[in-house]
Amino acid sequence: MNKKTRILKLDSQNPEIEGIKEAAEIIRKGQLVIFPTETVYGLGADFANPEAIQRIYQIKKRPQNRPLSVHIACREDAERLVKNPPPIFYALSKAFWPGPLTVVLKTKERNIGLRLPDNKIAQELISESETFLVAPSANISGARPPVTLEEALKDLDGKVDLAIDGGRTKLTKESTVLDLSAIKPEILRQGAIEEKELKKILEQRRVLFVCTGNTCRSIMAEGLLKKRLSEKGIKNIRVLSAGVSAFPGLPPTRETIQVLQEEGIDVSDYRAKELTAEMLKSADLIFAMQEYHKDVILRRVPWIEQRVFVLGVADPIGRPLNIYQDYFNIIKKEMPKVLLRIKEIL
Repeated sequence: MNKKTRILKLDSQNPEIEGIKEAAEIIRKGQLVIFPTETVYGLGADFANPEAIQRIYQIKKRPQNRPLSVHIACREDAERLVKNPPPIFYALSKAFWPGPLTVVLKTKERNIGLRLPDNKIAQELISESETFLVAPSANISGARPPVTLEEALKDLDGKVDLAIDGGRTKLTKESTVLDLSAIKPEILRQGAIEEKELKKILEQRRVLFVCTGNTCRSIMAEGLLKKRLSEKGIKNIRVLSAGVSAFPGLPPTRETIQVLQEEGIDVSDYRAKELTAEMLKSADLIFAMQEYHKDVILRRVPWIEQRVFVLGVADPIGRPLNIYQDYFNIIKKEMPKVLLRIKEIL
């Protein structure tokens, strides 16, 4: 007769650190732990331990051709597992992580499903284990996923080394699985996140203009593109701008406001934004004002080079209004090329 699985009860909001450390040590030893997420209870093992992963397949009676998703502790962990995630990944993970979304991404060796659970016990267990956790639902394959520990132990009691009781799960429904490994995203499993919620993000594209201080050129380009898109009835393009050396919160220069007002564009409420790696990674198209800005961009995120283009607009800062107007006219002349690039990604 199998020995009973030891149960460790933890507060789901403030899990006791000693209990988390104990469970993490079991994971590091290559053993298995049942733990709660916000969706269902998972059966966790060290992602880097093939023997522990094989034991999951055996216990769950899971077909070997069905891959296991990997649970991570923070968004940045994704880049440790997947090289150069696509721009849409950053938009989706920002919108739905931590939460019930599993994203399948392409790697050189194979596709991998990633999830960042919205549960303190799960997050702290992953962090304390100092590894990633393979964590399918804690049930026999084909059975109803468990939303309480009692349900998980009906089939797995005595087969698992430790089980954490964190109470009934919040959502009681599995994560939605979205495959981003192909050209066209595909929902592989409908779960807690509905298709219409995903489509709001999936159908959107992001265009980013970059200059130095984000008080003139990139604002002019952003304002003009938004106007052109509105005129064409294109609603699924999000347009942003930022500066490589911006002082966040600064307003546009007086000349920038005036030039755009003459075009029927009001940017008086705009405030400068500093360029971040997140902005670059999540943008489908990036338009730098000068080669210098492109160099800065690629030093920060080298692998996005194919998405970066140079408009060739000098800096009018500190110069008279007529120079601003001249440079704005250059941006106008470049706008058809910008729109053509956008058409290519739609």
